[in-house]
Amino acid sequence: MSGGIGVHTRPHRGGTDTWLTPPEWIRHLGPFDLDPCAAPDPKPWPTADRHYTAPDDDGMALPWLGFVWLNPPYGPETERWLNKLYHHGDGIALAFARTETRWFVEQVWSRADAVLFVHGRPHFHHADGERAKGNSGGPVCLIAYGDRAANRLAACSIEGTFVPLPRRRTERGSSSLPAVLPPLVTALLLVLSVAYREQVRTLVWLTPLALLLLAVVVGCVWLAGRLTARPPMTEHLRDEAAVLIERSK
Repeated sequence: MSGGIGVHTRPHRGGTDTWLTPPEWIRHLGPFDLDPCAAPDPKPWPTADRHYTAPDDDGMALPWLGFVWLNPPYGPETERWLNKLYHHGDGIALAFARTETRWFVEQVWSRADAVLFVHGRPHFHHADGERAKGNSGGPVCLIAYGDRAANRLAACSIEGTFVPLPRRRTERGSSSLPAVLPPLVTALLLVLSVAYREQVRTLVWLTPLALLLLAVVVGCVWLAGRLTARPPMTEHLRDEAAVLIERSK
């Protein structure tokens, strides 16, 4: 990535150095289909099958396909890139573990499927591939969006503490069940109208059918509510995360 997480020791407006993700992390977590924040050429190692490289490519505007590796620019831009990955729904991001900040609460606690809090402070690499002498200067974490990403974080050998987050279904992952509710309600109303127009004998077998349809509608509404709800972050999970951050310092 260019001008990303490794330049945190410089003002984000002035940092221009390129810092690369440790290659062993890519091996542990990959393979990836796309890196939309790839380092400029020549790259000492690939991070994905396809790279979007600034300034030739606008990774924010171009389409994202497949499993994404995201090491976003550090600073105010981090939130925009995480938001894009959330809506894409299939990838892993690297970011500082600023668990108390607004952007972390909104983009990670409220949207991610899992987080791996990396133990210690990793060393990144210069543009030529040489390992930097200094470490990251702060705790970092790997953020999973989507089931595949969460599974890879859980199974990887990167030293850290894996924290699965409650399943969330918001605007990106909303269920398709609400789309079938209007036809069901319409069918229910049609059955009831026919029942009341016909004789009592017809009402005897139409009434159970109407009740069955009503039960289906209620069940669909309940299930859709369960899928679209995102449980709030619990206090004990916040406390555990804070402990992990302290241990990594």
